[in-house]
Amino acid sequence: MSELTLDGGAGPPAVAAVIGEVVSPAAELAAAFVATLAARPQTQETYRRACRRFVAWLGPDAGPMDLTLASVSAYQRELDGRDPPLSPTTVRKDRAAINSFLRFCVDSVSSTRARASSRWRSGCPRAAVAVGRSPKR
Repeated sequence: MSELTLDGGAGPPAVAAVIGEVVSPAAELAAAFVATLAARPQTQETYRRACRRFVAWLGPDAGPMDLTLASVSAYQRELDGRDPPLSPTTVRKDRAAINSFLRFCVDSVSSTRARASSRWRSGCPRAAVAVGRSPKR
């Protein structure tokens, strides 16, 4: 078995994969999220399990576009209706983990867009003419 890490260095693997195994983009996002947690090992493992369950429920080809309010709501209904039922504590922890995971995804997208927008703006020349004024000749 070969282990992959996000930074290519030593440390805990961000995503463990068997050579030839396809890892969904949602699973990669979940692994990146768990790798950023500054929490006790037990909390990290709880969040890792919760994210794995959610991503598995989404399906093997799940990607960022599958992380919608509708899918989260449907999954939360699934958590409430399982037979045999999950303990209320497990459901509460799973919801907390998924909410944190989704915040991580939104923050990641927002910061990526802000960096891209900043790079785009810094590369564009400023307009020489103010709006509403005619150019000097």
